[in-house]
Amino acid sequence: MLIKAGALGEIYEFKKEEELIKNIIKIWPNHWEAYYLYAIKCSAAGDDGKSFEMIDKSIELEENFDNVIIKAQLLQLSGKKDFMEYIAKAKKIDKERTEKFMKNHWVNNIEDVNPTFNEILSVLKMHIKQSLRRKQ
Repeated sequence: MLIKAGALGEIYEFKKEEELIKNIIKIWPNHWEAYYLYAIKCSAAGDDGKSFEMIDKSIELEENFDNVIIKAQLLQLSGKKDFMEYIAKAKKIDKERTEKFMKNHWVNNIEDVNPTFNEILSVLKMHIKQSLRRKQ
């Protein structure tokens, strides 16, 4: 169910993604990864308050590389200076993975992020499919 929820977000099925994540949380309220996914979803939707609430809950349940580095990224994108504390925590958990994340995935400024051709194509396909479904 977690994999499906993540996949739904990747194909821009945000309502279905949110419904599934909420269902996962209802069934397994103590699973860190559901809150982690919800934090990412809320951040993408521009709901920083809910995003921080969810990532904090994820870390409270099980502090690991994934939720710690995402907390760092969320803090940095929100302009909060304490993001370095979470990068340091991530390095303590897995130094090599942190270095790779910082090199390949870290976003310094969300305005500098541009979608790839495949991402644009995926969004267009999704809109066409939804439009065709509505006409039926």
